[in-house]
Parts: sequence; structure tokens; C-alpha cells
Amino acid sequence: MLARWLSLFLLLHFCPLSGEVVGFCQEIHHQQLWHPLTVKICYQAEDGSLDASLIKQCAARFLKNYPNEKDYWEVMNVKMAGCILQKYPSIRILEIEIAVLPDELVPFHRKSLLRYNDGSFEEIFSFLYEHPFLIEVCYTYKASIQPEEYPDFLLIYRSIDQDLLQELPWETLRPLLIQQLLDQFPMIAQLEITRLPLLFQF
Repeated sequence: MLARWLSLFLLLHFCPLSGEVVGFCQEIHHQQLWHPLTVKICYQAEDGSLDASLIKQCAARFLKNYPNEKDYWEVMNVKMAGCILQKYPSIRILEIEIAVLPDELVPFHRKSLLRYNDGSFEEIFSFLYEHPFLIEVCYTYKASIQPEEYPDFLLIYRSIDQDLLQELPWETLRPLLIQQLLDQFPMIAQLEITRLPLLFQF
């Protein structure tokens, strides 16, 4: 059951375009630990003839040589998109998803999704944890966000986790949580908190 849910979580929010899709796994040392990443890239090039293997090589090389270990995954994703777009300017539409498995320091599934369309970016981050049911938190950043403004998602988790102790019905608590987090983290444009059904519990 856990494996089935993880597959669904890794696919969630990633909507392939009618273009080329590249997927690969790569282990990198980042934020003090070795992380096995699942990377999915979907793109459309202007001439429609860009070899997918070139995109994969560019992304893999970027991750292998990434210099700043302390960057959040979202920052890494933005910089990787910039690297790909700079090298292959014929790309008009690009989606990159980086999925990170739980580790000994952060026991949550995390995912950064970046969407680029002719000069505009959309950035989405999500994480999944158990309390004791499964909770998925997904938020979209404002377009004007600066590198130093990305929040530590653990602050968002702690705020939610604390409020879940309140003895309120989920239908009452959920909108209160969302509004509280939007007020607390002004760099977030949209936020969703989903309590997943019993089918996905592990």
C-alpha cells in the first residue's frame, strides 16, 4: 500500500505536456545528506526536434555539480530551469519536478514543481506527512518571489501540526489553517491542505 501511495504522490500535480518527457533518478549530496532524487522534465521546443537525451544530460550534470548545499529544493529547481533554458533557448514550455524521499533529518516526502511558459514561471511546493492520517500540503509561490524569501517548509508543517491538536471538525479547521498560513507566509499565493482518505494510510 505504501509503494502504491508513493507512486501517486510522485505523480501528483505533474501534468505532462504534449511534448517530450524525460525522467531519471539521481543521488546527490545536499543539505548534509545523500538524497535519491526522482526528476521528471517535460518540455516543448520551438522547432520540435530537441533531443530528450540532451535535456537529461544537462539536468544530471547540473545536479551533480550543484555548488550550494544549503539551498532549498525550490531554489535548486529554478536554477536548473535557468540552466536548461539558457543552453536550449528554443524551449518555450518547460516543467521540472524534483521529488525527495524522507530522510533521517526530515521524515517527509517533498516535491518541487516548476512550470515555465514563454517567459513566465509558476512554482509549486508540496509535502506529505502522517498525523496519524495522511496530510498533503501544497502551495504556489507568488511570481515575484526572491531567492531569500523562500520559507522553510518545516515552519509551515509545525504551524499545521500544532493547530491539528485543536478539537475542531476538519471542515471547520481546514479553512482556518489555510487563511492563517497565507497571512503568516505572504510569499505564498495559493495553499491547499488535504486530508487523504483511509485508502492511502500506511
